[in-house]
Amino acid sequence: MSRVGAICFALPAFEDCAVLGTALPQAEEYLLTEAADAQSYKVYMQATLDSNLMHEPVTVLLADVFAMLPLSSSNDTKVPAFVCPRNILRTALDALLAEAALSVRVGFELEFLLLDAKSRKPVDSQVYASSIALCKRMDILLAMSMKLEENDIGVLQFHAESAPGQFEIALDHYPALEAADKVTIAKEIIVAEAARHGLIASFMPKASENAAGSGMHCHISLATRPAEHFEVKAFDATANPYVGLAGIIYAGLEGVLAELQLPAPCQEEPSESKGDVRLPTSMTQAVDMLNKDERLGTRLGSELVRTISQLRLREEEFFEHLSIAEQRDHLLERY
Repeated sequence: MSRVGAICFALPAFEDCAVLGTALPQAEEYLLTEAADAQSYKVYMQATLDSNLMHEPVTVLLADVFAMLPLSSSNDTKVPAFVCPRNILRTALDALLAEAALSVRVGFELEFLLLDAKSRKPVDSQVYASSIALCKRMDILLAMSMKLEENDIGVLQFHAESAPGQFEIALDHYPALEAADKVTIAKEIIVAEAARHGLIASFMPKASENAAGSGMHCHISLATRPAEHFEVKAFDATANPYVGLAGIIYAGLEGVLAELQLPAPCQEEPSESKGDVRLPTSMTQAVDMLNKDERLGTRLGSELVRTISQLRLREEEFFEHLSIAEQRDHLLERY
């Protein structure tokens, strides 16, 4: 990957400044200049690729908005492999196959809001599975689905979701790396088709305090032996699908190798759960749990864990004092 591509891995959600304290090499390697707040480095990107990059043997998918051409780098690029999302996932999949003789297929559900481009308000105030909402937006949903199918991204279904202006498109399942590629392209297609219809498509997880959020639920099936399919709901479009899937795969691999048993289902109100069944309630807590997980940390590598940790803590520092409305203003069109 290019140096520009590498430094993008360390950019937070709110500015084009690489966060200090990550495991990326020294600033001069990445054309950086110190920012005025001394908290980050401003990135001055050049539209050039390293001469020793090599195209992978993949099909370029065109969506009338861009082309996706994955790259791999030779050993002398000096660009750290740990910041290449596709390499992170590929390494996890190789470990799963080598150590447990397993492979996985993955399918994503994409939930998103359709908003008026001028007012930024939802296009309707309907409820889950509303036929009225579906009929009114059938033209744009069909356009999105057709464009996805044209790009070899299968659509299983689409329907109105529970929040105002919220819809879901469920994608077909594919081998994990291919699934991550396809969901990345699918998001771009959905945004582009919405723009063609004068609307904003936003995958922001929580745009309103009083309405349901949008997820990117991840369905995983073992492809090499009969087993139960499972769904990971703690996954949304702010997550890097490659890194997120790698974390899930490593967690599953560790469980398989240790012959662990799944815990009992949660039988209480989730918001009141305590102990191991409770997911982290803040980014700071999530980062702390990541850094305390020795097995996952070993799998991901200290450089990646450090980079993710510093990036998320910087985002938490910026967003923790903002209201939902202020966060919405920052993130609505970035996701």
